[in-house]
Amino acid sequence: MSLSAAALEPDLMGYLVNRFGGVRHLRSLLAPADSLGLGAAADALPASSRSAGVSCGLAELLTRIARSRQAGAALKLLVEQIDSSLESFERAHKGTL
Repeated sequence: MSLSAAALEPDLMGYLVNRFGGVRHLRSLLAPADSLGLGAAADALPASSRSAGVSCGLAELLTRIARSRQAGAALKLLVEQIDSSLESFERAHKGTL
């Protein structure tokens, strides 16, 4: 069985929203593009970046983190969780889990 990263993205983003969505200064990083007042520009984003309106997509989240001026333990934990989740996916995909 072969899975793609795109197949994992909705689950990963849902997990990140559930884990970090309640952290006030991380909410805007995880928010769906259309909730940030992007309007029609949000419709131009790839479907994977819209994640069914629950959050932004992974590529958008990483872009927001890179552009963010926020710092702190919560942001560090978010980045570490993304890294850990992607490493876990890679191990499972290679069959080494």
